[in-house]
Amino acid sequence: MTPSRAPGDQSDATGADEVQAELDRVLSSVEFEASDRRRRFLRYLVEETLAGRGERLKGTTIAMDVFGRDETFNSQEDPVVRIEARRLRRDLDSFYIGAGAVHPLRIHIPKGGYAARFDSLAPSSQPSAGGPAPAEHGSGMNASPRRPGTFTSEWFRMRTLGGFALLAGIIAIVVSMAGPGPVAPFSAAATRPSPRLFIQAFGANDGSEISRSISAGLGSELLVDLTKFQGLRLYMLAETSVMPAPGDGPAYLVSGDVLTDGTQASILARLLDAETAEVVWSEAYRVPVTPATLIETRRDISARIATVLGQPYGPLADDLREDHAGSAGSSTESYLCVLRSYSYRRSFTDAAFAEALACLEPAVRRDPDYADAWAMLGWLYMDDGRFDFTGGDTATLYAKGATAAERALALDGDNVTALKALASIRYYTGHYAESEALARRAVALNPYDPDTLAQLGWRLAARGNFDDGISYLEQAIDRSVDPPGWYFHMMIIDRYLAQDYEKMLALAQRATKDGSEFSSAMLGLAYLRLGDEEAARGAVERVPAASSLRSDPDAFFARHGARDALKQEMASALQEAFAVSIQKSGSP
Repeated sequence: MTPSRAPGDQSDATGADEVQAELDRVLSSVEFEASDRRRRFLRYLVEETLAGRGERLKGTTIAMDVFGRDETFNSQEDPVVRIEARRLRRDLDSFYIGAGAVHPLRIHIPKGGYAARFDSLAPSSQPSAGGPAPAEHGSGMNASPRRPGTFTSEWFRMRTLGGFALLAGIIAIVVSMAGPGPVAPFSAAATRPSPRLFIQAFGANDGSEISRSISAGLGSELLVDLTKFQGLRLYMLAETSVMPAPGDGPAYLVSGDVLTDGTQASILARLLDAETAEVVWSEAYRVPVTPATLIETRRDISARIATVLGQPYGPLADDLREDHAGSAGSSTESYLCVLRSYSYRRSFTDAAFAEALACLEPAVRRDPDYADAWAMLGWLYMDDGRFDFTGGDTATLYAKGATAAERALALDGDNVTALKALASIRYYTGHYAESEALARRAVALNPYDPDTLAQLGWRLAARGNFDDGISYLEQAIDRSVDPPGWYFHMMIIDRYLAQDYEKMLALAQRATKDGSEFSSAMLGLAYLRLGDEEAARGAVERVPAASSLRSDPDAFFARHGARDALKQEMASALQEAFAVSIQKSGSP
């Protein structure tokens, strides 16, 4: 693919006509799945670029001309242009993977601006079956040296997916397209701290038109959805018979099959260890389908699979933690430190904290451009301040955490982990409005990640917005393979306030798997309200006498930013629950 000219330089009338013709082809194609307003957005950007105004395109003018905002528009408070630009880039990338793959001209909106770029697909620029594969596009990190790979299959050749809207600085995406002849060696980044995930084309096993329609776009849709999660190198394989060869770092393969029986579609998805072919995870989805709902069905299934595979407590992350925990010195060592930090954030124990911190601090020295590691390190410094793991000054640790999280955002302004970390730090330093804005931005970037939803939902509920907060928490739990106990805490409080003690008990029982003092205390309170003092006593006695939750529950809730009314209500209730164990110990 050869750039025809720089954005905004369209002095050649024939070139402008070619671009306009390609724009019309894209906008009229049913395979271009952008919303109506993103279609208007694309037309505006292309026509402004053709008119020579591409380099002068700014978020404010776009917001007013395309999205109906007025002169009071503030991009910091209303990120509509950035979000819609990101989605538009994704729409274009998806289109040019599929129906637009044979188009002689391609339209891109390069990251970092809004001017359109027009690339011609010249025959001489096509990679031959045995020729060298093009280099990966930059991901926002410093360029890293490449190491020869070992792909030798005759079934496919690799080619770069140009202009893909990368949502994390560490993601590199390469798409392999089926073709005859031997494949050239694939060069993998030598120091990328992330595993490889290969997506195979899903098979239409019954050969029906509906099955072919679902399977044809499902892999591409899944590729796009998985880019919302940081930390994976994503590849797509066109041939179902191909198994990726060993290379740099752990590798996994996503594959599946589609069957239909008239009005129902069965989609079987599986995750394999690419080295051993061991099945790590599999799931069957059975959904109603009609020709009119094919695209919607495909999107829904893709979102479900991406949510399972991308979340920090899902089967892929668990397998990496279990099977590659000792990968010291490997390219995935820093990535595994991030996963280890998520493991700590399930339980918040002293031992898990010390282990995570000891892993992350060398990680940022080893990989100073790794945004996820800086973000998690910032989160840990903040936790040190609020939980007093090391005895340091709270304000100093909060400031240290903010510095690390801000560095992560400087490396990658759309890094969801960094946004979550900084939102948490802003919350615990009393900047609630800024915290909420950061958390909502993270959700807008990745609405599939349960942890991102739970972070926002927990804080909304703590600040008194239970309606929205509980909704986000319910979505997070519903989408989680193995939700941490703290996902349930605000839902437990919500049911307590509603005097729905049976549901409160059921939620508390699910939460206690994390072993936290708070989960045990709320379990005891639920038993107490249901009249079972013996069970209540057994639960609250798991909370140590020295715990601040037991000695000063009012301060405990205040530290976690709870509104005064909520703090007073819950502190009083817990004091009553703890009194049950005191009465027992004081009795003859």
